[in-house]
Amino acid sequence: MRVLVHVLVLSLLVALVGERDVWAQAEGDEGVALAGKQLERGEFEAAEKTIRRALLGVGNERAEAFRVLGLALFFQERLLEARAAFLDYLRSEPDAHLDPALVPPEAITLFEDVRARNLAEIESLRPRPKKKRYLLLNLVPGAGQRQNGDTTKGIIVAVGLGALLATNIGSYYWLKNKCDDVTRVCGDADEDDARGARDMQVVNQFSGVAAVGVYTYAVIDGFLGYRAAKRAESMRTRHHMGFDLLPTKEGARAQWSVEF
Repeated sequence: MRVLVHVLVLSLLVALVGERDVWAQAEGDEGVALAGKQLERGEFEAAEKTIRRALLGVGNERAEAFRVLGLALFFQERLLEARAAFLDYLRSEPDAHLDPALVPPEAITLFEDVRARNLAEIESLRPRPKKKRYLLLNLVPGAGQRQNGDTTKGIIVAVGLGALLATNIGSYYWLKNKCDDVTRVCGDADEDDARGARDMQVVNQFSGVAAVGVYTYAVIDGFLGYRAAKRAESMRTRHHMGFDLLPTKEGARAQWSVEF
C-alpha cells in the first residue's frame, strides 16, 4: 500500500513538473511559435490561450503575437476582439499585411477595414526616417546648431558673428583709407582724425577678437550638440515603452511593456 502511495505521489509530481514546463514553454517568444503551430492545425481556442500567456513575456515577436491572436479570435467568430488584436498588430507593425495564401479573404477584409478605420493613428506610429547629420557642418556657425535642433541659438550665433565680421572688415578699410600704408600712422595733420583713428583701431581689434571667440564657441557647441543628439537617437532606438489593451472574454486587460 505504501509503495502504491509513493508511486501515485511520484506520478503527480511528474505531471505537475510537466505542466509547469509546458506553461514555461508557452511564455515569451517560444509561446508565440507554439501558438502559431496550433493555429495552423486549427486549434483556435488552444492558440488563443497559448498566445495570451505568451504576451506576458513576449519580446521580439510582439507583432506576430497579436497577428496570431487576431486570427485565432477571427476563426472563433469573435470579431470585435479580433479587431482589437489586429489593431494592436498594426500598432506594433504599421506596414503589416495578412498573407492571402495563408488566411481566408474574409480575414483580410476585416484586417484592412481595421487599418482604414484607424489609419491616422497607425500612420502616426510609423517610424520616422532617421535624420541625416553631417559632422563637418558643425564647422559652419549657426548651421551646426540648426542641425542639432538649436535653431534659435544658431540664428543668434550666425547674426552675431556676421555683425562682428562686418564691423571688423568695415573698420579695417576705414583705417586703410585714413592711415599711411607704410608708416601705419593715422591722422598726423589733424588731432580729431588721429583720435578717431585710435578709436577705430580699438573697434577693429575688439571685433576681430570677438569674432574669433564667437566662431570658436559655435564650433565647440556644434560638436557637443552633435554628439548629444547622436547619443539621444541611439537611446531612442534601444528603449521603448508601450501600453496595450489586450482583449479578453470579459472585456480587456491593460498591460505596460518596456523593450530594451
